[in-house]
Amino acid sequence: MKQFFFKAVGSGPGWREEFWFSSSQRLLEGEVIITAYGESRVSDGCDFRRSQKSKACYLELISEGSGWVTYSDGSRYRLTPGTLYILSSGKQSRITVPPGGKLVKTVIGLYNCALLQLMLKNSIMGAEYAVKLPPESSYPEQLKKIGEMVKNTPEAEELSTECYRLLLLISHHYKKYTETSSLQAVCDYMQAQINNRISLEDLAAVAKCSPVTLIRNFKAHFGCTPMRYLIDLRLNSARTLLLERQFPIKDIAVLCGYRSPKFFSREYRKKFGKAPSLEEYTIE
Repeated sequence: MKQFFFKAVGSGPGWREEFWFSSSQRLLEGEVIITAYGESRVSDGCDFRRSQKSKACYLELISEGSGWVTYSDGSRYRLTPGTLYILSSGKQSRITVPPGGKLVKTVIGLYNCALLQLMLKNSIMGAEYAVKLPPESSYPEQLKKIGEMVKNTPEAEELSTECYRLLLLISHHYKKYTETSSLQAVCDYMQAQINNRISLEDLAAVAKCSPVTLIRNFKAHFGCTPMRYLIDLRLNSARTLLLERQFPIKDIAVLCGYRSPKFFSREYRKKFGKAPSLEEYTIE
């Protein structure tokens, strides 16, 4: 039996999306049913909210650019190429792309059935809203294959099988996640102690390894050193606070771990190309 999809295109200032939605009401127990497939591009800075009221669960993979996703419970994740994040029924999210930036992503919507929830629970997505897939992951290729099938009126059973394989790839990544749980603990510690002094030795103690091992593992997983990650975390957090216009610059510097406002301004200018006082983009 064929599964039919209809194409819908949406656009606005700084964004454009193409989605293919299933017109089928066919739901069989024990199958993974795709409800939508989409390709989205955001540019020139954008800040928008999404409310998930449908019966679908959306998995979104970043292929280009960077930004942030914030959930209604306050959880916040950085979006970079290779980041996979989830939007489930009843969850609201907010996507933020910095001015002059862009974000390109591929989206797949799956019917929120018991089988899907079971597979997600037994994967990394059962523990986090967003994860960074390893470079060797075949998830992007599998997602692309599903997209090509959707655009060419596939057999429903074959499409369901490919979606099931996609979820198995996420489950496979769960092992990768457990191996790097110490790094997640380090990242959580940085976030919790962002306004305090943090040394490499402090981070190594959290990871329960030597500083040399921590640096090696961090570079392999994030592509940078722990201290570079900490600096970026502090400056990105500072920028978010600046854009929301809730605190004076000197207070933001302290909140993000900088005791010297002058040093903070210098580091901020080095990363973003402008002084903190020149930020003009205001989030509504």
